[in-house]
Amino acid sequence: MESSYKLVVSIKAARLINENLEKISSAIGTRIIPIFIISSNPYHPVNTHSDTNVLKIDKTLFINANTRFYPEIPFNKYTVIKIPLGKKWPLSTLINIFISRKKVAILNPKTSSPLVKSLLEKKSFTFIHTKQSYAACSCIEIGDTIVTSDKGIYKTLRKKGIPTQLFSSNIKLPGPINTKIHTGFIGGACFSWQNNTLFSFGYSKELQKICSEYNLKYIPLQFHNVKMNNVIYDFGGGVFI
Repeated sequence: MESSYKLVVSIKAARLINENLEKISSAIGTRIIPIFIISSNPYHPVNTHSDTNVLKIDKTLFINANTRFYPEIPFNKYTVIKIPLGKKWPLSTLINIFISRKKVAILNPKTSSPLVKSLLEKKSFTFIHTKQSYAACSCIEIGDTIVTSDKGIYKTLRKKGIPTQLFSSNIKLPGPINTKIHTGFIGGACFSWQNNTLFSFGYSKELQKICSEYNLKYIPLQFHNVKMNNVIYDFGGGVFI
């Protein structure tokens, strides 16, 4: 195992990540260096979310060309392809594609980047088409199943015979200051490590139960000295690189 890994996350999750950095590093057995997305051009509140701005496919990283990271660390081990995203839908969702370890890609064919689709075709991925443009935000892979908070994706996966579960618990999407909190997505509320450990922003009994079914370690990230409630927060997930 490498001496350290980088974790790309939203600056909005900085306090939560920093307070739990030792817990994350201990869980995966190696040092973690957080890289925060500090600004980008898609609309609030998803402008700094990693599932909006970064897509990892094997050793290729698709990155929003308008994204700024802190610290500015080069991604030397990857082929980096920069794609400029737009401020509003659908151009804000060009790389918001869910990539499964089973070589399945869930995407909206009308809003996904042709560059990404071309690479996925070369790698013999099976495409699952959906009307949901925020596919990466909407899904997380736990064990042999794809957990989604989107009913349309859930129905499509069931029809295709792909193991899936519909997540129904509370997910909050923190918005800009002085705005209401919206409903978030399951993919943005958690991130996984090598299909054996799942981290979530906050605590969810439902996630804990699903992880237990598939023998995954479940590690909820909490603020220090704050009681764990049955709610998770969509900060845009995280990408280990």
